Amino acid sequence: MAKTTQLSTYRRDIWPSRKAAAEGFSRSPFYQAWDSRVLDRWIKYGLRELPTAIHQLPSEASKDGEQPVTLTTPLHQEVFTFSRPNYDGPPGKDVPVDRVTHPDLDPNHLGSFPFYRPEPSRIFAEIPHLRPSVMYIFGGKSDMCLPEMMADKMANTGVGLGGSGGAAAGRVRDVYLKEYGHLLAQEAPTECAEAASKWLGQELRRWREEDQSFREQWSRKSKVEKITIDPRWKEHVPAPVRNKRGPSKPKL
Repeated sequence: MAKTTQLSTYRRDIWPSRKAAAEGFSRSPFYQAWDSRVLDRWIKYGLRELPTAIHQLPSEASKDGEQPVTLTTPLHQEVFTFSRPNYDGPPGKDVPVDRVTHPDLDPNHLGSFPFYRPEPSRIFAEIPHLRPSVMYIFGGKSDMCLPEMMADKMANTGVGLGGSGGAAAGRVRDVYLKEYGHLLAQEAPTECAEAASKWLGQELRRWREEDQSFREQWSRKSKVEKITIDPRWKEHVPAPVRNKRGPSKPKL
């Protein structure tokens, strides 16, 4: 079971007011690691006033004062992004896969019980064929950025059929922010933006050079050349050998 599933399942999701929530966040080591600008926006947009479909407005709540608040994205919906339940099918147990409710479940995968997500293994199987350039930003304190995990991404991204060529072709790069954790965008938005903008600048220059080269070559072709096979085509396609036949004899 993922640690994120456990933490999100039991996270607090209701406060007596937005002010009380903000004060609680300011005392939490988890939120203290965030950039203050991000935390301000989280307090503004990450919370909503009651009532909601899940939480009703308490009868003692003041109609004129501050209202109780809850998470804009309910913890239930948040945890569903991490895990999908598969309570009845641990590996080795003779429980057939329900193709209606669990069509993407691998019953032989050790991580498929009691929760699973189908996407990670499928996505990793496809990243060798990724065509666009990629820059990974890794957090040194993240459980998802262990050395072997980072190495796997760098070694496999873009190296397959149809891919970009990968790191060897300069199309996959990485930035390692040693002092930050899994929530890089919240903790280090400036560092992430600086790394991304530098990389995007290089990528835009590469794209312009490639695009200009293509347009120059294409513009030198006539309209007819653009819609017909070129001379080199027939160099690689020999003419078919036809049987020579003599004059046909009249049928009497």
